[in-house]
Amino acid sequence: IPKGADGTGGSTETGGLTSEVVAANNLVYIPGIFSSYASNIRSRRLRDEVSGTTYYLTYIPNKDIDGTQIKMFNGFSGDTFNDGNALTTSEFAKKVDASVCINSGVFNVATLVNEGTFIKDGEVLQNNNFSNHYILAWKDDNTMTAFPATKSTDELLAEGYNNAVTGFIPLIENGQEIADTSILNICPHTYEKHPRQVIAQMKNKDIIILGCDGRLSNEAGMTLADCVRILLSLGVDFAYNLDG
Repeated sequence: IPKGADGTGGSTETGGLTSEVVAANNLVYIPGIFSSYASNIRSRRLRDEVSGTTYYLTYIPNKDIDGTQIKMFNGFSGDTFNDGNALTTSEFAKKVDASVCINSGVFNVATLVNEGTFIKDGEVLQNNNFSNHYILAWKDDNTMTAFPATKSTDELLAEGYNNAVTGFIPLIENGQEIADTSILNICPHTYEKHPRQVIAQMKNKDIIILGCDGRLSNEAGMTLADCVRILLSLGVDFAYNLDG
């Protein structure tokens, strides 16, 4: 993140990185290649005074310092899809040798079975409509787009989207807050402060991840409007609300 790009509304840099881990079942990650991690990925810890919450911004350029694309993948924590096994995000990151790893799609907390659509490397592993949650899909060059839950996997693959996961909803499209604000009502906690995880993309395909804690005495959490406010101030073109 460019120095000084702190988000409007009173954000201040506090320094340091988080070592928190959360239970996870399906994840999005940026792999390391033979343990040679992308060295130009950067992360900052900031404080948003409007929401009363500390948050983290991770900046992932589209290419590494050698000009090679830093490719985004999705994966699942078990040895096979929906086998009921779960890992923490940190455990999964070590398993796949990732430079960056985040929790992504929704899943049943009782059975640890994934919900919604799941495509990995062009293979459809699951295709169902989960509570009208939007699908996050991306092409091999990392171009991300959100689609309604009714979008078929055949259509996604035909349009070049070889990876997809069901999280929650898009927040920003074409550099602006989503025009159809009724989409916000798909999420039950849109207007409340909670832990959040949002993946965003610049026009040049660089990726920004916003994450924050919440529901704590000193960390209130953010509404989705808080996330949109901060990300728009950074000039993102697209943003999607993942499962935190």
